[in-house]
Amino acid sequence: SASTCANSVACVTTTQELLDDYEEGTWTPTLGDNGGPDDATYNANGQKGFYTKIGNAVIIYGLVSIDSNGSLTTSEGAYIHGFPFTSQNIANSEERFFAGLQAAAVTAGNAAGGNLDQNTTRLRLRVMGDTSGEHTMTITELNQGTVRFSGTYHVTA
Repeated sequence: SASTCANSVACVTTTQELLDDYEEGTWTPTLGDNGGPDDATYNANGQKGFYTKIGNAVIIYGLVSIDSNGSLTTSEGAYIHGFPFTSQNIANSEERFFAGLQAAAVTAGNAAGGNLDQNTTRLRLRVMGDTSGEHTMTITELNQGTVRFSGTYHVTA
């Protein structure tokens, strides 16, 4: 059993472990289509990823900035691959992310985001707010632009 006290005013006693799983690090995100990461060309400082893992929660942020789509299929969905931990495998679950776009061909007034599906290490980029509702962003809509993203997702501890 362990006790945690704040300014000797309140004291909580628990038999569970205190913080025993904390990690910070970097990773290299890659852009891909439905088939996986491909040979896109990234501009200087165009691949950055940072994370903090606390227990089964991973807080993540990063950017992908490309100069050329390479052999990515422009009509397919845009994904950010290579997340440092596989998401939890819980049926019918997905984690939402925020994303900001620069130089993308997404209709003005729309918002960008992403879904991290269960049991995966890739973020499916999404466009929200247009007349067709929400859809998976295509490589064409990304238009050799920059995506900045952040969010929290859960992993199996």
